Amino acid sequence: MELLDYLIGFVIGCFLGYNYFAFKVYRQLIKLAEKEGINLEENKVVTPDIRMLKVETHNNVFYTYDIKSNDFMAQGSSLDEVAENLFKNKNVNFALLAAPDNKIIKIINGKIQ
Repeated sequence: MELLDYLIGFVIGCFLGYNYFAFKVYRQLIKLAEKEGINLEENKVVTPDIRMLKVETHNNVFYTYDIKSNDFMAQGSSLDEVAENLFKNKNVNFALLAAPDNKIIKIINGKIQ
């Protein structure tokens, strides 16, 4: 009977020790995340907003439009200027541009890739 009592005490001690250790590790991770400015309470999945754009040229000026809504997005004298204007004026971080010569151009943070 004493052996069984010791065995039960050992199992309960191991269980409590394991949970205490897991709790301490969890608290350390929370403190580290807070120190780095990461909010773990928000369960948001962030997906980038990728805009699909088309380009038209008139009198050596490039005009870009959203393919889905056909809304005007930006203009410029070059595609580099269009990319900068998209980033500055419309806050477009990621875009795929259907250029007039049937090429697909990738724009990331105002720069053509």
